[in-house]
Amino acid sequence: MSLPESHVLKKAYNALKLLESLGQKNWCHNIKQLLFSLNLNEMWETQEDLDHTLFIHNVSERLKNNHISQCLAKINSSDETKKLRLYKTFKTQYIMEPYLTHVRDARYRVALSRFRLSSHNLEIELGRHARCKIPVNQRICKNCAMGEVEDEIHFLLKCPKFEAQRLLLLQSADLYFPDFRNQTLMSSCDSDQMTQLGKFIYSGFEISNNMA
Repeated sequence: MSLPESHVLKKAYNALKLLESLGQKNWCHNIKQLLFSLNLNEMWETQEDLDHTLFIHNVSERLKNNHISQCLAKINSSDETKKLRLYKTFKTQYIMEPYLTHVRDARYRVALSRFRLSSHNLEIELGRHARCKIPVNQRICKNCAMGEVEDEIHFLLKCPKFEAQRLLLLQSADLYFPDFRNQTLMSSCDSDQMTQLGKFIYSGFEISNNMA
């Protein structure tokens, strides 16, 4: 827009804009649709008078905010049979999670990532990938006799197989969260607490794998 009318790029742009106004779907059409989708209609309609720096800033911010809103909405809309069923209970911000830098031991950090994203060998996931997919309510824990579905909550808070490891975890959690729930534990920003949680998950996964 700041180029002189005689410049070849300005001529090309004016030609595209004219063709767009006549109904052709070209690059200008795509830009127009993008601005309208961001509720920035006036920027298309008054483009000759735009502050270019402000334009780029406003579009960038709208694109970023729209992306964040859409990502969080998709996570929150996940139903109880999907992989994000646990993740949505504690993932409320579009940020790099503190445990990725606070948990120094790579084994515990990887275990936390796998647990958070339901990328593990608990029955809730194994049943999903079985040759004949197992209904969710039939993915029963094989480590205990409780008869419950082996999901992340059962593994973290209930299964007696990991009682000794869990006692250490809960004793640590009580120091920080007297009335903690699993979401609070998963959302902790305390380095020691996150490390203890990663250690519990790692050791639990190791025990389960050794039994397989």
